Amino acid sequence: MPMIRANEPAERAHQAVRSRTALPEPPPSPGRGASGGGGAGIGADAATRVGGVGGVGAAQMLERRVRAQEFTATPVEPGLVADLVHEARGAQERYWPSEVHGDAGFAVHLMASNVRDLARDLHAAEDGSWFRVPHAKGLAEEVSRVYGDAPAHLLISADFERLAERPAAYGALISRAGSLAHGIWFSALARGLACAVHDRPARAITSVMRGYGNRRHLLTVSLGTSC
Repeated sequence: MPMIRANEPAERAHQAVRSRTALPEPPPSPGRGASGGGGAGIGADAATRVGGVGGVGAAQMLERRVRAQEFTATPVEPGLVADLVHEARGAQERYWPSEVHGDAGFAVHLMASNVRDLARDLHAAEDGSWFRVPHAKGLAEEVSRVYGDAPAHLLISADFERLAERPAAYGALISRAGSLAHGIWFSALARGLACAVHDRPARAITSVMRGYGNRRHLLTVSLGTSC
């Protein structure tokens, strides 16, 4: 099997971005001459139509878009959130088996804003159920300020004590955290939920997580029902 240098994919992507050129102009539509007569090809209206979408205009499609960070007031079921985390952990373990890559000590906490039967508070999961955990006052408001108003925010953190002897493993740790976050994202979409992954860690969340050791907040997944 050929060997690939660790930094080669990033270098290739960088080169591809730097070498981008403008797309060529579309060819004239068949039968559409200077007189404007003829068939209904993809000529003059190519910039406003999307191929394969039944003639829906690009502008119309853009107008119909809904931001993934905008959610309805419908509460999220706590069991469903626990299932999403469980499935994502299983997928992450299959792609990054701990017996090969080590245990990253990931934890996923739930900041519930509109989760059925759960207080607007920070929760941790145990055996498929959520229970409240102590935290600094005002954390719920800070999470909403940074990541928006969503019924549920899943806060992913890792135990950085495990990096003390292997600082070079930080990159793999971030990749594994991303795998976990997007596993939640895919599972949520498969169940008809709206979901957004945020790569901005919050200092206020890390301050709470450090109460459980040298733990740091890495990613946040916001989810709910789409508008």
